[in-house]
Amino acid sequence: RQWRKSVELQISQVNKYLKNGSTILEIGCGAGLTLIELGKNGYKAKGIEPSKSAALTAKDNGLEVINGYFPIRNDIQKYDGVLLCQVMEHVENLDRFLKEIRKHTNKNGLLFLTQTNYLGLIPSLFKSRWYAWVPEQHFWHFTEMSIEKLLNKYGYKLVEIRYSTLDYSNSPLSLITELIPRWCDQIHVVARRNDKS
Repeated sequence: RQWRKSVELQISQVNKYLKNGSTILEIGCGAGLTLIELGKNGYKAKGIEPSKSAALTAKDNGLEVINGYFPIRNDIQKYDGVLLCQVMEHVENLDRFLKEIRKHTNKNGLLFLTQTNYLGLIPSLFKSRWYAWVPEQHFWHFTEMSIEKLLNKYGYKLVEIRYSTLDYSNSPLSLITELIPRWCDQIHVVARRNDKS
């Protein structure tokens, strides 16, 4: 329940920018909750997931998921869209990672990112008690500006940014962030591969 709004927003962005039947790769797909929704919406979706148990659960649900880390060796397939949800903060070498994503994206293909906004209201108030402060797992935190600069560096042009807050059981703080989007704790980004540069 806590993540439902975030996943729904991500699917709505995919629906807005990709046509039915488009190919999508989700990197870090977990047990496949977003892949299931992508399939329901008519996309040819495939996932990569490093956790053996999560990948097995996804496969048991009939999803096409590779257990491993991106990029997969000898995989040269290109996709209309690449989707990442709470993944980039776990990647130490973002330079190699983003170059590989570009290689796996079709001309004018799209990148869909969902990242935590560490400058949001709830992170600012909760500080070390905020769920995303996980120093043993996270190398980075992002803002709207840092995401845009990073994507520009690797040949992507920002198309859309939206915000959401996870469901904190109708906490007043969650409701306040709905009034001021930049106070939300999730950033949803759509960027297009820029083949003019």
